[in-house]
Amino acid sequence: MAADENAELDASGAEGLRWSVRAAADEIDVAIAGEIDIASAGPLTGALTQVLQRKPVVVTIDLAAVSFLDSSGIRCLLDASKRAESVGSHLVVRNPTPMVLRVMEMCAVDHLLLANGRTDGDGARVDAHVADAQIESEPRASDDA
Repeated sequence: MAADENAELDASGAEGLRWSVRAAADEIDVAIAGEIDIASAGPLTGALTQVLQRKPVVVTIDLAAVSFLDSSGIRCLLDASKRAESVGSHLVVRNPTPMVLRVMEMCAVDHLLLANGRTDGDGARVDAHVADAQIESEPRASDDA
């Protein structure tokens, strides 16, 4: 693909789930909306497999509009991450809703799937350099003595 090309590749989904795929240069963005569950994980896995066959440098999966995620959805995302690694791509999950983030944390996969594996106290994603700067600027117990 040309570096300035920005094309919508696919806009489809399964019952209760919709996704759109946009490509720009060596990056592909997949925006997902709805529920990722046992009924929709199979079709989503197929779509992500097709995306990864293009061997992009980066695949970003945006979960901002995902209202439900179960273990089938977790498996789908983990499989896509492993598949991305096997073709030399980097898969990044971004913008999980608080409920989706909580499921990821409970399954202990947030650090594997999310862009940097860190959240603030409210579950919002925090850039690593921002989090590091906050930690360094907090007073230590020994500093107060």
